Amino acid sequence: MRQLVRIGIAGLMVAGLLLAACQPAPAPAEPTEAPAPEAPAPVAPTEAPPPEPVELLFWDSWEESGSSAAFDQLIANYQAANPNVTITREFQNFEDLKTLLKTALASGTGPDMAAYGVGGGFMGPLVEADVLLPVDQYVDQYGWRDRIYPWVWEQSTFDGKVYGIGHELEMIGVYYNKSIFEELGVTPPTTFEEFTAIADTAKAAGYIPICFANKPGWPAFHMFSMFSNNIVAKDKLGDMIFGDTSWDDPDIVRSIQMPFVEMNAAGYFIPSPNSLEYTEGNDLYYTGKCAMHMTGMWLLSDILSKSQGFETGFFAFPSIDGKVAMPPGGMGSGVMISKATAHPDEAAAFMDYLFSEEAARIWYETGKVIPPVNVDPTAFEMEDLFRFFATTIRGASTGEGEGLGYNIDVLTPPEFNTQMKDGFQAVLEGALTPEDQATALQAAKEAAAQ
Repeated sequence: MRQLVRIGIAGLMVAGLLLAACQPAPAPAEPTEAPAPEAPAPVAPTEAPPPEPVELLFWDSWEESGSSAAFDQLIANYQAANPNVTITREFQNFEDLKTLLKTALASGTGPDMAAYGVGGGFMGPLVEADVLLPVDQYVDQYGWRDRIYPWVWEQSTFDGKVYGIGHELEMIGVYYNKSIFEELGVTPPTTFEEFTAIADTAKAAGYIPICFANKPGWPAFHMFSMFSNNIVAKDKLGDMIFGDTSWDDPDIVRSIQMPFVEMNAAGYFIPSPNSLEYTEGNDLYYTGKCAMHMTGMWLLSDILSKSQGFETGFFAFPSIDGKVAMPPGGMGSGVMISKATAHPDEAAAFMDYLFSEEAARIWYETGKVIPPVNVDPTAFEMEDLFRFFATTIRGASTGEGEGLGYNIDVLTPPEFNTQMKDGFQAVLEGALTPEDQATALQAAKEAAAQ
């Protein structure tokens, strides 16, 4: 009986399993959608912090001149485009800058930037005192060599480093009174013989042939530059200035003899030229008492505004012995940066703007000065005589142009310039021979090199 029960239970279990197997499978559950992730809250854009305010102190000697007005305009333009930068100008008399600038920069209390003379006579002592910032990295960064005339760099480069950009390009030559030339029946000369013939004719007519006044001494520098660039020739003169060629040379003796002995004895200059200030000589020209005035472009604005009843022309000092007439050229100033400035990059950026094509037009038209920027100025508004200077300098500085001659005193050291000043005045007085002055110039060069 127990066996039947076991079989019955077992059978029921099998039947239950078979019945379960025959039931339909339950329907799968509907998939549950996962909730969409919440979008991240928008992040407010981070504004770049405004640039830190920067003030640059700039010393210059451009007072009551076209350069001053142009510089004010350029500062205003730059500050409008760079509102975080303030350019503060301070006027300094140029003569005072010769001692004040070096002292101020050395003490760290001077300007961030300055407009001052370039070359060995002006920038050179500042470089020796290690108070100027070399700007070679900015020359490359801004591509200044692509837009600045090549010959300009020579006067701001020392031991292979660049310390600024020369500005206010100038040439030295001969202004002439057009009314007097017309009265005398003469035209601008092309040879030295024609030049002296005009001087003789002017003297015979009662005029001072040449308004040469040398009391301050430096006008003789420019007279010497005109003769030596012509007689010595540029390459040899350059080696005297920058290399080892001696100044105690027959060509230098002749460059001293012709103006300071022969022309002086012929009565071509103001009587006793060492007794009159440069400004007094200028006044003689403005009032029509001189036929010619041998000086530089810096006098152009005054000549145009102060000359009384006559127009002025200009010619390069003519050829001697058929040599190439190479008018001395130079720069009235250069822009440089203090080594102690706290803002070298900002100072360099401002310098870049001062020598941009936009700024060049302002320098030409408002400043009445020629910047070193290679732009065509023919469409700019300027007086005819200034246009002559502008096109002449650009022609000499581009293409096949040979550049300008050397304006010696801006390239030579102070010791040499002191000997030029004292020595040329002594030659004019007959107290020193040209040979002795040439020897003394070489001694001064050697002393400066020690």
